[in-house]
Amino acid sequence: MILTLDKIQLEDRRKFVKYGRDNFYYNPEKAFDPLKESQWNHKLFSLNLPDEISEIFLSKENFTLYLLDFFKFMRTKKIEVAYSKDVIRESLFKWLLAKTESEKESTFYSLLKMSKYNNFSFFDELLLVSFLIKELGKLKDYSIINNKFDYLDSLSERQENQILVFMLNLIKVSYQIELKDWENSLYTINNIESIKLDSPNALFYKSIIVLNVEDISQAENSIEKLIEYDNARLKYAIGMNSLKMYELFLFNTFTQNLFTLSEGPLLLEKLTTLNSSVQANLELLPKIINKLKTLTKDSFKEFKNDNALRKLEFFNLLMSRFGSSKSYFFINSIEQINSKLNELIYEFMQNVNAKFDKLVEDFLVRFDEKASANKELLKNLEESNNDILRKEEEKNQKVLNDFENRINNEIKHYETMLESFEHDSTHSSFNSLKSSFIYNSLFSLFVLLSGGFAEYSNSYLTDIANLGSILSIVLVGGFKWGAITFIIGFVISIFVFINNIHSRYAAKNNLLQKISNLNLEKEKGRQALRTKFEQKKKTQVEKFEKSKQQLLDEIESLRKSKEEEKQKLIEKFQDDKNSFLNPLNEILEM
Repeated sequence: MILTLDKIQLEDRRKFVKYGRDNFYYNPEKAFDPLKESQWNHKLFSLNLPDEISEIFLSKENFTLYLLDFFKFMRTKKIEVAYSKDVIRESLFKWLLAKTESEKESTFYSLLKMSKYNNFSFFDELLLVSFLIKELGKLKDYSIINNKFDYLDSLSERQENQILVFMLNLIKVSYQIELKDWENSLYTINNIESIKLDSPNALFYKSIIVLNVEDISQAENSIEKLIEYDNARLKYAIGMNSLKMYELFLFNTFTQNLFTLSEGPLLLEKLTTLNSSVQANLELLPKIINKLKTLTKDSFKEFKNDNALRKLEFFNLLMSRFGSSKSYFFINSIEQINSKLNELIYEFMQNVNAKFDKLVEDFLVRFDEKASANKELLKNLEESNNDILRKEEEKNQKVLNDFENRINNEIKHYETMLESFEHDSTHSSFNSLKSSFIYNSLFSLFVLLSGGFAEYSNSYLTDIANLGSILSIVLVGGFKWGAITFIIGFVISIFVFINNIHSRYAAKNNLLQKISNLNLEKEKGRQALRTKFEQKKKTQVEKFEKSKQQLLDEIESLRKSKEEEKQKLIEKFQDDKNSFLNPLNEILEM
């Protein structure tokens, strides 16, 4: 028979509550304790959980306290979330912690008086409306609450803090559910989901609403997501290796609150199905216990670093505390616990391999040291070779420069001589000829006069009766000898002129030849020096390459020797290594 809302009986509720107690750590006797609730709030705040798992279950019982604790915690972190008057918060703390009924009653009326006015900050109005909803049974008229919500709705349009807007809608939907206003409550849930999709609080309240409109499929979908949220928290705690966090989440799940609902029995079938789906995980428990026993043996002590020890301690405490638990959430965690243990086994195996790898490497370090020394020698050899080649290049360049400078100086000397030779008019051939003609003419004139006077001396007195005769004798007699002398002098001058031209030409050619020879000598000298340098360089490079190859051969030989020795050592230690790895492989394959 399919159970419907109107057919739920007291026995169905008892059965549902028992199921929650047996499988979800639900405690029906648990009463709201402001001090314990406040401690729970601050514990969650201080955990700094990721946003996706940081919500606290909120109901009309703890809305006010949560808001007060949230404000207080944010203030300790020096984060200003909202403006609030001290008098309102102090009055609410006094109301929550009142020990006597009269004290509580007095504070109630004081707060009720404050609540009649809509003139406080958004946060303080939230506090007051949460107080009014908790004391709903004492109110004769709900208009004060409706006015509060209207006022808060108007303020929310300008409210930048979406957390406070989220809280407003949660408080509103809990109030609408109290009034069984299913249509408006669904609208409010949609507002909540637009602010924070898949909020566990929204999922819880949505499941109440859809159960009451008997949309069981949607209700089951909501509680599946709610359970996923609780599982995500427990997975986070396991990932953090924190037993305290795991217990905190396990004993305070959102799912537990489903068992407080009068409509809850409609969910029993779904919860039973979900619980049955994880029962196969119980088969992993003996394997987990066996893995923990193996990993905690003293033989594996050296392979446990601080992180591994923390994980082992966590898993041992977890199994000791909950190993026999029937809790759905613990049984669902078993698969993750087994997976985490397998990761730990892999860590152990890596540590085993690392130990024996290091043992082998320690034996092989002598090869590495020798190879490193050879590599350093090779590096020094390359630097030395480069240094020698650089110095030889500098030396060769200096010799070449000195040689070229010497040749260039000689060439410059001869070019200067050639240039002065070209411009020396004193030794010009034509000047020499001109001088010869002058000297020859003067000498011929001298001979002419000498010959003329000699002729005159030999003449008879009758031949020189007058001056004209004398001049005639002197000129005619001297002309003969002067002409002969001039002709002889002219021939000699021409010969000297020709000889002078030839000598100058020979001298000029000699200078040009010397310059040409020096240029040729410079080119040949440069080539000879370059050839000599290249030969030296070649000899040095060949010497270097030979030494380099010897070192490379030695390095390669060391590498091969190291590989051979490594294989021998691996085979030598394999049995010892397997004595650790085999037990780990065995429990890993369980």
